[in-house]
Amino acid sequence: MRISRVVFALCVSLSVISLLCAIVFFAYNGQERRLRLDAEQKLIKSFQLNEAIEQRLADALFEKKVTESRLKEAENRLFELNGKLSIVNRELEEARRDAQNLRLIYQKVLRQKQTLITQLRKRDNHIRRILTEMIEVEVQKETVNLGSVVMSGNITNPRSTNPLARKKPRKKRSLDGTVIAVNEEFDFVVLSLGRKHGIHKGTRIVVYRGKRSLGEAEVEMAHETISAATFSHLAGTPIQIGDRVRILQPS
Repeated sequence: MRISRVVFALCVSLSVISLLCAIVFFAYNGQERRLRLDAEQKLIKSFQLNEAIEQRLADALFEKKVTESRLKEAENRLFELNGKLSIVNRELEEARRDAQNLRLIYQKVLRQKQTLITQLRKRDNHIRRILTEMIEVEVQKETVNLGSVVMSGNITNPRSTNPLARKKPRKKRSLDGTVIAVNEEFDFVVLSLGRKHGIHKGTRIVVYRGKRSLGEAEVEMAHETISAATFSHLAGTPIQIGDRVRILQPS
């Protein structure tokens, strides 16, 4: 009886122990399952977070490439602009130098103009003096000739009705004349033609020696019987006293 009771007690103890083990086992399995589900959820969330981070990283890398490309384009554009700016600066510096040179040339031209004006005034005064002297000489010659005529008694009536006598002065009013003086310093000649022959300032004449043309001249100053003309076109042969002149543009 004691053995059966002991066996019974052992069986009951084993049953209780088995039940406790089963309870513990099921409790442990449930907790493990919950832990595994939590772990799986956390893992899924970490995967999702990793994918989001990778996507953001990819977007950031793409934006970085776009930014680097734009930055490269901006650098190239800046390089081109710097090159153009350098060219503009060089052109501006050249323009400044040209302006300075033009200013110097303008000042030089003004000085040359003033010098030419002074020389022209000096030449005009010289021409006037020479013409005045030559007019005085011509007047003295006419006075001497008139005195000689009066002394010899050969006085011609200026109002003679002889037609031949009236034609002689017309022959003297020919458009042809001669060079009576040459001034090489101021490049002008004195002509035996004046206002009474149709000469005035600006009249153009041609100078001949024999049948050959020596060049052209323009009248600068005209008196009654003589005038002064400056050279404009010469054939290379110097003009001499006695050369013939002819009016190109008669008045």
